[in-house]
Amino acid sequence: MEDLDRRLPFNSEGVCSIPNAEAITILTTLIKERLSQYFGDEINYNNFQVTGKVLCGQELSRLIRLQIRSDRGKERPDIFVKMCPEWTTMNPAKLEYETLRLLHSELPLIRPDCGVARPLDFFPELNAYAMESVGENSLKPFLLRHNSRLQAASSLKELYLAITKSAIWLSTFHRVTQSPEGKRFNHEVFVASLSEEFDYHCLRDFGFKKTTIIELERLIEEMTMLDGLFELPCAKWHWDFTPAHVFFGKDKIFVIDILGYDDVPIYEDIGHFLAAMGTVNNFPFHPLYDRHRANEELAYIFTKAYQVESSQNESDLFLLANIYKLKYLVNWFFAQHTRVSNKLGELGGKIFTLTRLIRVFEPPILHTISKIKSQIRAL
Repeated sequence: MEDLDRRLPFNSEGVCSIPNAEAITILTTLIKERLSQYFGDEINYNNFQVTGKVLCGQELSRLIRLQIRSDRGKERPDIFVKMCPEWTTMNPAKLEYETLRLLHSELPLIRPDCGVARPLDFFPELNAYAMESVGENSLKPFLLRHNSRLQAASSLKELYLAITKSAIWLSTFHRVTQSPEGKRFNHEVFVASLSEEFDYHCLRDFGFKKTTIIELERLIEEMTMLDGLFELPCAKWHWDFTPAHVFFGKDKIFVIDILGYDDVPIYEDIGHFLAAMGTVNNFPFHPLYDRHRANEELAYIFTKAYQVESSQNESDLFLLANIYKLKYLVNWFFAQHTRVSNKLGELGGKIFTLTRLIRVFEPPILHTISKIKSQIRAL
């Protein structure tokens, strides 16, 4: 296996282009050779097999689950391998693997109830890394089940606790990986990041009301008064902190799929989660999900728990959290439109956007604009 790094093909986008079956064959061979290194004497090495399955094969990355079984049944938690592209400017596989190694050792020192998957190995021949399954339940289905319009507020204690723990994990992650210096808020930098993937003026072309775009433009004008007022604390960037990547055990919370890019404002992760929580079920359809609660009580609970854990200034934190939430709501609308159009075709995507996506995204965008404006005027 020594020469694999020289002979496995990578395409012009830096992606390992071998078929899924070949990738699984290589990985099962590598894993079998190294099981004792990963698990010591915990496995019955006389009679076992490793089987693999590709869970998702996106254009740039693949996630493969490997199961270890013997005649006694399942031997260990599953192993997940993530194959990543290899770029000249950044190698996500190395970045994510090194971030996992740091967090696996450092997080429990600050909060024993916060963890990540145990990193097992790095495979340069595939530009991939392996980690042990956390084997717990995802927050996303829990959130969909419990945040229902049929649930009374008095019955939501478990959900509130789960959201609080998610905020505590994120605050602990930022504390472990904090940067020596922050960055001053600059509305031009924010608008550039808002428009990086999608020009918000195009919302009208997709069916948003003209008044919504006007309100967004007026808010951006008001943001000029915030320039230089706030220092944005920076840390490593999870990049995709959503309910789907949060897992709960009996006494511990785990988070997966962490990019770990350095020196990024903490509000990227906070705003990302708030937007994700409000639109978690936009595709497919879940009619009983209570988006009003997700944009009010749940958003407040998450932001307040982060503020208490991190000792940030409360009014500053809530204002900036909403500003970055707005960014992700706008960009996610376009991302979801593109995703649906790729699946259903241009006409199907247009129909779904007009009948579904606008109803999901326009109300929280307007609500968040209103919140930000009132918070700015309260300064």
